[in-house]
Amino acid sequence: MTSPTEQTIVPLRVDATGRVAPVTEVRSTLLASSILALREMGHFDAYLTKLPHDYHAPVLESVAGSWLPIAVAVAHYSAADALGLTAREQFEIGRSVAERVQNTALGTLLRVAKTAGVTPWVGLGHFQRLWDRLLRGGAGSVVRLGPKEARVEIHGVALVDIPYFRNGWRGMFAGSGELFCSKIYVTEITTRTTPSSMSLRVAWA
Repeated sequence: MTSPTEQTIVPLRVDATGRVAPVTEVRSTLLASSILALREMGHFDAYLTKLPHDYHAPVLESVAGSWLPIAVAVAHYSAADALGLTAREQFEIGRSVAERVQNTALGTLLRVAKTAGVTPWVGLGHFQRLWDRLLRGGAGSVVRLGPKEARVEIHGVALVDIPYFRNGWRGMFAGSGELFCSKIYVTEITTRTTPSSMSLRVAWA
């Protein structure tokens, strides 16, 4: 629900019953980029000890750009979370993931971002389109809170229960947002977090 001073930029996509369909598949690019960041930070061997053996092949041998069942994503993010990294480290991994998926997931938008005068509102306006390139099911919304402040919500994502995913998602928003501005701040609105949804406050300078 938005207040009279808020403006919906991207409405939440719901079905005929008013519900958001749950995420059923995740693009392998997200997991591959996350694993590469863990490897670069020296955590890959420890990560393998946390990842159930049955998921080694689905996670590590997936074809680039393919769709993976949500259960595979849960196994990956749970294993990464079990490493006990700090929230800041998880955030930075998310930022790294954003840098790696920008060329494939953002495509034309990345080129538009380099145009003088483009603001984060351009990227936020394409949020649902970008979502659909990375996740099957679920939905997001964007609400304008002020000239340089927005609330971004994601719904229908079973991964929200995992801190590593939430902090990494913040990092992804920060990494992508920096294409459009000099400084961006992304914080979780914890009072709105549920087992399958979360909200972020995004502000920039």
